[in-house]
Amino acid sequence: MSPPSYTVVLREERFTLSDSQIRFDSPNSFTGHFLGGTKGGHTSVLYTDRRPLCFPLILEWLSGYDDFFDKPLEGLSREETLRALLAEARFFKLKELQARTARELGKASHIAAPMYWPWRTRQDGKSSQPDPVLQSFRQAAQGNYTPKLAKSITAGGSAG
Repeated sequence: MSPPSYTVVLREERFTLSDSQIRFDSPNSFTGHFLGGTKGGHTSVLYTDRRPLCFPLILEWLSGYDDFFDKPLEGLSREETLRALLAEARFFKLKELQARTARELGKASHIAAPMYWPWRTRQDGKSSQPDPVLQSFRQAAQGNYTPKLAKSITAGGSAG
C-alpha cells in the first residue's frame, strides 16, 4: 500500500503533498481539510483560488527547508515575496511559517527603510529640512539647549 498523498489545486495548477508535509506545521488548513479536522473534511483534493506563485515555497517549508527566505520570486523584490508568502501562510494557517516570515519581513523592512533621521521630508518629497525637535535634542546633548529655544520650537520656529 502506497503512502497517502493529497492534491492542492490553485487556479488549475496541481500540487501534490505527502502525509508528512501536511502534518509538518500543524494544525493547519491541510490537516483540517484532508484529515477531517474541520466540517466537511476528509477528502484528497483541495481546490482554492489562491495564487500558485508562492506555493512552491510553502512546499519547501512543509518539506522541512527554510533556505528560501533570501531568494525572491521571479519578478518580485524580497519584501514583496515575503509579503505574498505571509499572506499565503495566514490563509493556510501555517503558524510557524507565519512567524518566521514575519521575522524575515521585519528584517527586510528595516533594511529597506529610508534613513531620514534627523531630517524631515516634505509631503511633496522634493526637499527635506532638519527636524526641529531632533535638532533640540542634538543641541541639548551639546549643552546648547535653552528655554528660549524650546519656546521657539513649540511655537513652530526653527531650531537653529
